[in-house]
Amino acid sequence: MKRLISIFALSLVIISCSKNLIFKDTLINQNEYDQFGNIPQRNFYYPISISDSLQEIWQSSGYGSNTNTSITIYADILFSPELAGNVVGFNLDNGKELGARKSSGQISHSAVVDRMRIIYCVNQIKENYGILYFYDFIKGEIINSIRINGGISNELIKLKDGIIAVTDFGEVIKYNFLGSELWNTKTKAITLSDPASDKNDTFIANSNGEIISIDNETGKINFRKDFNSVFESGIIIKDKKLFLGNNEGILFCLNSENGDIIWSFDSNNKIVMTPILDDRNIYFGNLNGDFYSINYSSGKINWQFNSGGLFNASGLVFNNLIIQPDLNKKLLIINKQDGKIIRSKNYNEKVKMSPVFYDNKIYVGVDRGEIVAYKLEIIND
Repeated sequence: MKRLISIFALSLVIISCSKNLIFKDTLINQNEYDQFGNIPQRNFYYPISISDSLQEIWQSSGYGSNTNTSITIYADILFSPELAGNVVGFNLDNGKELGARKSSGQISHSAVVDRMRIIYCVNQIKENYGILYFYDFIKGEIINSIRINGGISNELIKLKDGIIAVTDFGEVIKYNFLGSELWNTKTKAITLSDPASDKNDTFIANSNGEIISIDNETGKINFRKDFNSVFESGIIIKDKKLFLGNNEGILFCLNSENGDIIWSFDSNNKIVMTPILDDRNIYFGNLNGDFYSINYSSGKINWQFNSGGLFNASGLVFNNLIIQPDLNKKLLIINKQDGKIIRSKNYNEKVKMSPVFYDNKIYVGVDRGEIVAYKLEIIND
């Protein structure tokens, strides 16, 4: 009983010591990294060369574990979602905690940023629903809260005129930035794959093995193709092509206009990470610890290695290097030309979040709510 009382008292102290997530002096229309992959198509490539050394600037911790998502950024504020149901704000320059928006439940995706507001869903533990919040961090007020059947574990998509949410039950919903529903399309299939959008359409993949294209303006289904598989990998889009992997380990390159297969590559083990790519090649890993470079046009293998860990979070691609999380408590720095691991940074906890590159710095999310910021040295090509 004394132990329970002590834990309860400690939790009250932790809650009382944290500030609410409110930034009254923040200016509107600042630079931002506003969603997972920064654009609706998802992008993890930066056409610069960098040194293979990462200089740590700061390290800070929140209140709960991280998951396979990423931080987002607005002005000098870093927003970190936690499985404990919190969104924690940190100062981008020094890592000081600025406040936290605490909720009961779990957050499994990035908090989308739209000027003065963040948008995120808190899934209720042991319940089949979540609450989608539209939160004004300038005023410190909830603009809207919406009950979502099934909850949302997938990444949200931010478009110019609103956001698209794909629920775990396969309901695809478009909202404006105040939370008013614009359309709703029910696909009636469990959906655990992160969606992506191009200028006109949103693409989702589900546990029934389907790829579905939905019009961004109307919510009308353009095509629905069955691949007789299960998809949990996220989607990335480039040049009217879709790239994603399935639970059998097959990486697909699909025509985004009709869903036809352009090429496929079998890695022989389950793929859950969103692939990353540059102008020539696509890079991905699987749950067996295999990591590949595949020619973007032909689907032919360039190189492969096995890390002894596993890959379930997207990395970053530069002109010369790949920076890739390995769940086995490592961040790998890989030579892009031959797949050799140049160096490995080791941590005490699992490296769960996809790193974010912003203003010549990299932000890495490690389990237990830990965020580490590194400065990069840019090399002149």
